[in-house]
Amino acid sequence: MAMEIPPEERELKLETWYYETYIPRSFTLDNGEHVELEASEIEEKMSSEPLFLLYIPPDRINDLREALKSRGFHEPVLHVSKGEVYSLVKRLREPWELHMRVYEGGFMEAEVEVSREYVEHLGPYRVYVVYEAFSYYSHVYDKLHVLYKPSRAWVISVKEHFRVRVRPPKLLTPWKPIVASAAAATALGMLAYALSRLERGVE
Repeated sequence: MAMEIPPEERELKLETWYYETYIPRSFTLDNGEHVELEASEIEEKMSSEPLFLLYIPPDRINDLREALKSRGFHEPVLHVSKGEVYSLVKRLREPWELHMRVYEGGFMEAEVEVSREYVEHLGPYRVYVVYEAFSYYSHVYDKLHVLYKPSRAWVISVKEHFRVRVRPPKLLTPWKPIVASAAAATALGMLAYALSRLERGVE
């Protein structure tokens, strides 16, 4: 159930309810290419399309579904299908939710967005994430496969990350929803473990 925010507190509290994640900034692909992303690329693209796709072997898709459901994910009541085998969401701290789309070939999109309980769910307050989903299924499949979509090549090592903050909507106040800044990979324990499991996928 969504928590009601008194009108006099709504503006103040929503300002502080940002979502923070980490996105690879400097990384190497299995084709030998080294990629250096700019903050502008993250700010412009990661709220509308994924730069990175997660992957598990296709024969583990059903195991993944059960693993996610055991961690609190459920099928969304309302969503727009993009051709996925299934779609699952998990409520995070107010007002965010994690939305995962799993495709037949084993590729996955993971997106943090304003909960669909709010009209603002249809707005730009969202970001495609990389590591969060892995933290929910690593107990059943502990290898992290990340595809860099523009090159269709696998990420095999990450040197540096952006720390990305996604801000929730603020009534009648337009603002850029995503702000990226460089951050070290060691800043997050979950991130360190995920990177230790990073390896090339096999389609």
